[in-house]
Formats: sequence, C-alpha cells, structure tokens
Amino acid sequence: MLATFAPSVLTMTEEFEQFVGEAGAKATLETIVVEGAMDALRKGDAARHNELIAARAPELAHCDAIMLAHFSTSRALEAVSAAVGTPVLTAPDAAVDRIRAAIEG
Repeated sequence: MLATFAPSVLTMTEEFEQFVGEAGAKATLETIVVEGAMDALRKGDAARHNELIAARAPELAHCDAIMLAHFSTSRALEAVSAAVGTPVLTAPDAAVDRIRAAIEG
C-alpha cells in the first residue's frame, strides 16, 4: 500500500487485517508512506505528488497488487502503473466495489 498520510495507516492496517481474518485468507500488507507527496498536493503540485508516489512504487513490485491508499493518491494511478507491472488498485474503485457488494447483497 502506498500512503501519503501516515496517521491513517494504523486504522487502514487494522481494517485490512480484520478483512483478511474474516475471509480466512493468508494475505499480508506492506505499507510505504510517501514523504512529501501530500505537501506537494497541498501546494497545488499534483504532478510532483504523483511523481513521488510513482518513485516509491517499484519497492512494492514484488507484491501481488499495489493499493493507492487514499482517494487523493488515486490521481497517481497512471504514473504508478507506468512504473511497475504490478496491478494497481485505488481507494475510489475499492469503495465503489464495496458499496456495490453491500447493495447487491
């Protein structure tokens, strides 16, 4: 998981572990907090934000998938996908999938 807001990582990790436990899966989670990306975005530099995130993505290329942890990081999807051959997931897509599953039962 590539994150840009460190305080959220603990709760996201707990949620992941709960989901894995409920599913009876053997999945693990590695997280990288991309320093400086959120500051760049707050300063209006979305390109720098995306570059910083994409630069760290190869560190997770050995994983089955890479999750862009926040809605704000989803804007880096193209840059991250270009940096690695690993499937890249985004928070908005995951949220829509979860809502769809809840509605459909």
